[in-house]
Amino acid sequence: MDFKLFLFLCSVTVIPLGLILKFSPWELPQIQYFFLGLLFVIRIVFYREEEFKKNLKPAAKSALQKKIGRVPSDPETIDYIDKKVAGRNVAFFVVIVLTLVVSIFA
Repeated sequence: MDFKLFLFLCSVTVIPLGLILKFSPWELPQIQYFFLGLLFVIRIVFYREEEFKKNLKPAAKSALQKKIGRVPSDPETIDYIDKKVAGRNVAFFVVIVLTLVVSIFA
């Protein structure tokens, strides 16, 4: 899981939602849908998968070269990039679940 992305998404969605639901003097029915929509917009606008893969390729090669001590092959690089993308997707999924949990129990 991508922890920097996870912390960013939690600070933008889960924490404000919890604070609003806990301390807001106004009744805001179904505010959790706003935050889920915000996550969806962040995912679509800022985290495009193809751009991310293209930008990650040089960093992946250098990280793998440090790790294994030789120039990585293309399948190794692709596997590394796919793991990073999967970690990012897991971070989004966990934040969505946390948003739903906070909206239910707060």
